[in-house]
Amino acid sequence: MKALLLRALYTIHSEKQLLKRIETDLLFRWILDLDPADAFFAATAYVHNRPHLDEHQIITVFFDAIVEQTISANLCSDHFSVDGKIIESCASTKSFQPRVDRGD
Repeated sequence: MKALLLRALYTIHSEKQLLKRIETDLLFRWILDLDPADAFFAATAYVHNRPHLDEHQIITVFFDAIVEQTISANLCSDHFSVDGKIIESCASTKSFQPRVDRGD
């Protein structure tokens, strides 16, 4: 559950990227209570356990509780803005399409 929270907070786009980050990032290891020398679980174990979390709605209950706590602590607002300068793309260079000029 902590790993899923890290994925959401750091906008990590895939489970593979998340596992790589946990493997190399000491902050992530500290949050997950892992020793830097400890081996982390394999990607297959992570993916295998995901359906069980979904089946029992554990993820939904967990994130709903977090949202409820942030609202009750007055940490949320109705205002939302995005700074476009910090948005990164994870698109593959193979997915780029040539732009078609329609003359508009």
